[in-house]
Amino acid sequence: MFKVPGIEEVIDVAKNLGIHLERDEAALYQKHLIKQMEQVDSFVQSNIEESKPPMICPNRNPGNRPTPKEDPLNAWMWKCFIEGSNEGLLAGKTVSFKDHTAVAGMPMSFGSFALEGFIPDFDATIVTRVLKEGGTIIGKNMMNGLSGGFGTGGGIGDYGRPLNPHNHDHVTGASSSGSAVAVSIGDVDISFGGDQGGSIRIPAAFSGIVGHKPTFGLLSHFGIGFGSEPSIDYTGPMTRYVEGRGSRATVHRRTRPL
Repeated sequence: MFKVPGIEEVIDVAKNLGIHLERDEAALYQKHLIKQMEQVDSFVQSNIEESKPPMICPNRNPGNRPTPKEDPLNAWMWKCFIEGSNEGLLAGKTVSFKDHTAVAGMPMSFGSFALEGFIPDFDATIVTRVLKEGGTIIGKNMMNGLSGGFGTGGGIGDYGRPLNPHNHDHVTGASSSGSAVAVSIGDVDISFGGDQGGSIRIPAAFSGIVGHKPTFGLLSHFGIGFGSEPSIDYTGPMTRYVEGRGSRATVHRRTRPL
């Protein structure tokens, strides 16, 4: 069973996030946490088994978490190197994903300590399609905790906030902020973010790049975590230029999900 934090622990966690809670407020949070933990525990105990999709490109460099010196803007949650097919629309391009996307063999944090230690053993559909089209996956990007942050506010996650590449005192938008920063500074050619209420488009605008929220259902959402409601959740590409986005949209059309 998952451990429910005590009131003092709730206060300490809030303090680390820059939020001051009185004891009665912390007690209210704790009350909600008890219900949530019971639901999570019930789900885990159900032990539902599902068939895994076939994995392509199985020979993978497992990668590592970059150091602050290697990643001064805190754009990356994990760095790796997975080469895709020898040809395709993304051949020669580097690709990354917001860290709510499953990549087999690599941690998936969803921006929260709650998922620490979780390593998917399958790829999200978009990961498979990128590899089939010749893209080289080089990592997963920092994001707000559980996709929170309300877009324009910048938001925070348990692993910190990506810094705006143009002015470190300005917010980067949310929640695909790490993806936006990595693309903006040229660390990666394309990063796939997630958007429910602007979480691709706002960070892209704040970082001076292009973010595209495609038509709902055009791009498979299998293997991607969602923050609040799957019926309004999208995944889409972020690139430095509009021309780059065009070829990514073509990949979407060529690989439309069934």
